[in-house]
Amino acid sequence: MKKIYFVEEKDQVEKAARDIAADRKDCKIISLDATSTHFLKERNIPFVVPEDYFDRLERAVGSLGSEASIRSGILDGFEAANHAVLDLGIGAATTLAVAEIDADRVRAYHVGDSGIVVTGQRGRIKLQTMAHSPVGYAIEAGVLDEDEALHHEERHVVSNLVGSADMRIEVGSSLALADRDSLLLATDGLFDNLSLAEIVEIVRAGPLGAAACELAARCRARMHSGDGDAPSKPDDVTFALYRRGTVR
Repeated sequence: MKKIYFVEEKDQVEKAARDIAADRKDCKIISLDATSTHFLKERNIPFVVPEDYFDRLERAVGSLGSEASIRSGILDGFEAANHAVLDLGIGAATTLAVAEIDADRVRAYHVGDSGIVVTGQRGRIKLQTMAHSPVGYAIEAGVLDEDEALHHEERHVVSNLVGSADMRIEVGSSLALADRDSLLLATDGLFDNLSLAEIVEIVRAGPLGAAACELAARCRARMHSGDGDAPSKPDDVTFALYRRGTVR
């Protein structure tokens, strides 16, 4: 039976390369990011890059102008992304979070446990999306607190995914952004290794570039060694930061 490898880290590429060297005909590699693609090309290893579902989202939004049409485009993009993952036919799945920013307002869209957070300059949390997972629902219901959730044995379980026939898109209400509000979009790799208080303290003020570097460094350190009772969950991490400037 053909082996299929999904690779997005150097060690995964190297393991797949060893297996292919042993039996090239029975292995197939699907590269999920640019770094893996670079390593595979360096080693002249055949691989496949599936159509990027973010490209489908971008095309769906396109040059739409009105708020209603942009919202429709984003929703259409989610649906197109879902079909793109389903069409792979290999049981793949992923999560997706989108922040629609229009002047001084933001609206969140998400599927899965990738999240969106908006914080004021003084650290007040103005928006936090709920993870679509048993642990996320338990936090929302008050059954678990954040510290218990960070260490929960089923933290990795996700109940709503892109690549599922019954995918559900959660659409938030429009939120006003004040001057210097900071917005973070991130995958679970960030939220599973740093507490919300740590994240907010890093991103609420100061240069965004420095905040991004600090988030990445602290998350990487936590993954590799842990810190006493702090969480430590090796995982891939992707995040983006935005801050509303002062309007004069």
